[in-house]
Amino acid sequence: MTKIMIVDDEIMAVKTLTAMVKKYIDDEKEIRGETDFEKAIEVILEFKPDILLLDIMMGTKTGFDLLAQVPNKNFNVVFTTAYDNYAIQAIKHSALDYLLKPISAEELKDAFHKHYEQKNKLIHLQNEHLLENLNNKKLENFTIAIPTLEKTFFISPKDLIRCESESNYTWFYLHDGSKILASKTMKFYESILIEHNFDRIHKSHLVNKSYIAAKGKGDTLILKNNTVLPLSRGKKIDK
Repeated sequence: MTKIMIVDDEIMAVKTLTAMVKKYIDDEKEIRGETDFEKAIEVILEFKPDILLLDIMMGTKTGFDLLAQVPNKNFNVVFTTAYDNYAIQAIKHSALDYLLKPISAEELKDAFHKHYEQKNKLIHLQNEHLLENLNNKKLENFTIAIPTLEKTFFISPKDLIRCESESNYTWFYLHDGSKILASKTMKFYESILIEHNFDRIHKSHLVNKSYIAAKGKGDTLILKNNTVLPLSRGKKIDK
């Protein structure tokens, strides 16, 4: 039994999303919906959902305000919003999911698929990390959540040298010589790291431009640690 809670200040949004979950999520489930901010907190504490579909803008308050008032956030959060703005960057950095309104059936099913994959894997830490990123008003102060099969790392993008794609996983190479295999695709991280001086130099490589040393012979790029990487033909590097 999966406990699902939907929180949105618009009753029609709650009804519509409830109907979509019933129709498209093929699982035994119990669904609760709430439009009132204070009441939603009470229901969350009593209901103890496995997954929370949470609107970002709720009148004069936000879904982030709600999360800040809920202790022991041991549930997955999928944000629903009509706004693709700064808050979305904080959500992405924390490896959480979001759905832009109007929500499509495929995006909803994909969000639930991710929930079942991540179930019970350091959910509380990811939620706390989100709130920390929201309190950091500058993008350069963000840290990125990197979930592996065993744990989740929280790392500043400036400490990352490069990323390398390996099927549905991503290798992260850090400036201290260590590396981490993340259980998400490089495409997911590209949309985040482009904001932090990274460049996609090749279909399999994403590089922090601060660590680029020179263009090598042929279609190659040399990093400051002497790593040589392939460079897509015609790709120009602007450091």
